[in-house]
Amino acid sequence: MRPSRTRRRSLQALSPVCAVLLFLALPLAAQTTTASPADDPHDAALVRCFGLQRSEPAQAIAIAESLLADGALPVLAEIKAQSCLGMASALAGDTGRALAAAERMEQLIDANPQPNAVALRTYSNAGAILHAAGQVHRALALYDRAERIALAEESEVAQLTTLINVALIHAENLDDPDGAETLFQRAIALSERTGTRDVLLDYNHARNLLRLGRQREALAAFDAAHAQAERVPNTLMGHRIDAERTALRHVLDGSTDARDVLETTIAAQRALPDPAGEAISLTLLARTELADGDAEAALRNARAAEQVAQSDAFLRERVDAIRAQVAALRALQQPEAALDQAERAHTLELGALRRLNLQGLADLQARLQDADSARELERLRLERQIQNLSLDRTRLARNWAVGSLIAIGLAVLAFVLFQRRINLRLRRLSTLDALTGLINRRAATHRLDATLANGVPGASARALILLVDIDHFKQVNDRHGHAVGDLILTELSARLKTGCRPDDVVSRWGGEEFLIACGQVTLDQARAVAERLRAAIADVSFPLPDGQRVAVTISIGFAPYPFFPDHEDHGAEAWQDAIRLADRALYAAKHSGRNAWVGLWGHDADGTDIDSVLRDPLQAERARRIAIVASRAPNWTGDAAADAT
Repeated sequence: MRPSRTRRRSLQALSPVCAVLLFLALPLAAQTTTASPADDPHDAALVRCFGLQRSEPAQAIAIAESLLADGALPVLAEIKAQSCLGMASALAGDTGRALAAAERMEQLIDANPQPNAVALRTYSNAGAILHAAGQVHRALALYDRAERIALAEESEVAQLTTLINVALIHAENLDDPDGAETLFQRAIALSERTGTRDVLLDYNHARNLLRLGRQREALAAFDAAHAQAERVPNTLMGHRIDAERTALRHVLDGSTDARDVLETTIAAQRALPDPAGEAISLTLLARTELADGDAEAALRNARAAEQVAQSDAFLRERVDAIRAQVAALRALQQPEAALDQAERAHTLELGALRRLNLQGLADLQARLQDADSARELERLRLERQIQNLSLDRTRLARNWAVGSLIAIGLAVLAFVLFQRRINLRLRRLSTLDALTGLINRRAATHRLDATLANGVPGASARALILLVDIDHFKQVNDRHGHAVGDLILTELSARLKTGCRPDDVVSRWGGEEFLIACGQVTLDQARAVAERLRAAIADVSFPLPDGQRVAVTISIGFAPYPFFPDHEDHGAEAWQDAIRLADRALYAAKHSGRNAWVGLWGHDADGTDIDSVLRDPLQAERARRIAIVASRAPNWTGDAAADAT
């Protein structure tokens, strides 16, 4: 059942937005089907309040508080006023007032039953406000209540809202942009079918595409959001979209007016006020300045962004601002200060996740206590009614206990699953390299211990260890600066990841060195892998902030695990031997002129040990104990000092 055209216009005009994450919520229309503007003197003020909550939140708050000061509002009018107050307060960064408004809405609708259409919008709006205030568990409970009503009413608009809200939970709270993208695509398809697509859906979808690294698609989504904002004027969203588009175009196309546009946008957001949007724009400006080589200005604006984002509701904006400070401090050659700020951002994220866990535990305990209380009250009522029917009383008590245990079990299971997702994210934060997004050396070591040590070697196909090193990386840093070096490390990591299979281990081993481990491959396949990775880097230059491009090459050394197919030691020491051999091959590639690969491949040990191969690979090859393969003739001697550049 699709909404009418009049209703669709109302949805687009009044759909409110929360702070920080810009959650969509269903609008509480100022008019009902049983009253006209002449019947209710509050309708005109409520229409103004909902119309201003996105673009002028301060004015919307003033209107809502003026209505609530009456003290004698009808229930439905108070629900609407609290909804407008809560959303506008969330946008303005006043988490306490937003949270109080959501709680009051829930109290009113529970104590004063309303038609399904009103209840659906009330639960959805209250859930969105709680979500913005960080009360994710409570928000999910209200989203669930709204969704059940929506399914009963066959409301596609309500289902659309739930899809978007859950997508944002995946993207922001669970760090699952892939799962969020699936939900966003479903929401887009449903919005096009119902004719209710608006600026917030495209804006949030664009931000999720950025998390996935799909920048060109994100720019197209921001362009779609910009077109929506122009059709239905929205000052607040217009400024946020302009900032994101400007910064992204600077990254993709090197636009020259990005800093001026961002500074103008920031001034407009400060005047609204829109503190969350201002913090986002300041961080984007800092990144743009850093890319232009102005690290001091970048540090100044990143600190300003953190200062604006002090509210608990703006944790994501605050962490992003601190990470921008880290990048600026590294460019300014202040590694200790950069490390302090990186640890502070890490602590904030971990603290938020732990609070989410504790909040879930508190909610679970409250639900269990409520279940106990309800069960006791029911038992007393049954005792009074059927005190002479002991058999029936026993049966009813048993059934009630079983039902309660099932309900408690489901609640515990839901909490455990949610907590497991949060704990997985905590572990992921400790295993990733902050700059490149690849797993770090510690995590790679654990992966190799767990997988290679248990592998079953074959005569022809064995596991493959590759060590990759960027040629002349120190010269790149000295000539262009560490900010450019960081950009090259990030882009090169992405290209290496793309050149490998999904199950391969791709890690940052240290500095400009990377380790890659592949599953069972033959010698010919190993040669193909090494050449594919070398060509992927050598064939494409890297863009610089000043518009120029720099060519970068890599050298690769590889060896199989186990090195000899008949080797009996398949433990951790054996794969570390493979790394030693790959390292020996890597330096032979560097001695031969770089932009090359060299591999050592064991055939038959027959008394030959790893140390003798390391000392003289050519002798081992002449004895037909190993094969040496290379993209060009390897040089097994060379200047160690030259290799470090």
